[in-house]
Amino acid sequence: MQHILQQAVIGFEKIYASRQRFPYIPGSSWEMLYVDIRTHRGRTIELPAGEIIRKGDRVAELHVNNLKLLDMNLNMTMVFRILRQEFEALARASQEHPDYQQIKAFYARTVLHPIAARQGWTMFDVANPLLKLFLDWWENTLRRSFSNEEGPLHALEPKECWISRKKLCSQSGGL
Repeated sequence: MQHILQQAVIGFEKIYASRQRFPYIPGSSWEMLYVDIRTHRGRTIELPAGEIIRKGDRVAELHVNNLKLLDMNLNMTMVFRILRQEFEALARASQEHPDYQQIKAFYARTVLHPIAARQGWTMFDVANPLLKLFLDWWENTLRRSFSNEEGPLHALEPKECWISRKKLCSQSGGL
């Protein structure tokens, strides 16, 4: 049964990635995060340094390349290191690439929020209950498909993680 679930997850991820055609972070050596640059249409977000993200601002949503993550079969320490390098590549792209220089903030909805929190990202609860339900289901599906653990799995609650372009770059020695 686990093999069938794995194949279904892999199939879904391949279809999703090919249809969305999100680019990777320019200059990334890992290609672990996809970037979806868009106009913010959601609620006003106030970040700790006083930066405010409003409707109409340019933002970028980050998506984890789950196929690559699953294929590499990494422990959490290695995932942490890779994502830190991805955030550094994102900071460089934010300074060097014109499309990224217009972005006011980056965000992701993920269960990997403890890693983002250590890198200075701000956490918010996922406000949309249907989206939260889907994210909970998807995370459990991924874990059940590819985990060797027996019995109930400890599930992390997905969070919405935000960081301003300015803070991301300043943490990486830029701007």
